Amino acid sequence: MFLHRYALAIGWPVPLLKKIMSSADISEAMAYERIDPFGASRDDLRAGIIASTIANSNASKRSKTFSAFDFMPKFEEQKSPKTLSEKVKEVFKLGDTSKPSR
Repeated sequence: MFLHRYALAIGWPVPLLKKIMSSADISEAMAYERIDPFGASRDDLRAGIIASTIANSNASKRSKTFSAFDFMPKFEEQKSPKTLSEKVKEVFKLGDTSKPSR
């Protein structure tokens, strides 16, 4: 995945990078990325810093103080799709013991 992010950052296609970069070159680029990160996550952090600065400067003294992370997108794993039998049980409320049966 690093090579794909690197390719996006420098504007070169991945196949070309694979041909011209040695493993030492890739390791050096990875080390540099640890010192000076790039990519969408860094851009999101920068935008979060700006948004939190604006929010905090316009907030009252008693309101919550915002951090940059409050304004960054949160990508969570999606739940696995329900099986057909789970959907049927949900629609017909089968196995639901919260309502007494008549």
